[in-house]
Amino acid sequence: MIRTARRSDRGQALPVVAIAIVLAALVTLALGQLGAASVRQGRAQAVADVTALAAASSGSDAGRSVATANGATVRSITTDAEEVRVIVAIDGVEAGAAAKAL
Repeated sequence: MIRTARRSDRGQALPVVAIAIVLAALVTLALGQLGAASVRQGRAQAVADVTALAAASSGSDAGRSVATANGATVRSITTDAEEVRVIVAIDGVEAGAAAKAL
């Protein structure tokens, strides 16, 4: 009876290992996508920051020029007496920033 039980268990490791490999690949893919999204958001925020600083120190046209040079599209630049607010989009991600007007 022991021999019969052993024979029925033969080959059971292969499906388990195959499922584990597929799950590991899916987790790796998901983490890669999460990391890529984080990088895109960080880049968009950095471009928004530098665009706001340029617009605050040299005007809206300078801000637009900096954003374009960094591959971004300016969604809006709002200037009031005390600060400049910008919203830019790059790689499908929008980010905003503000800087004190000089």
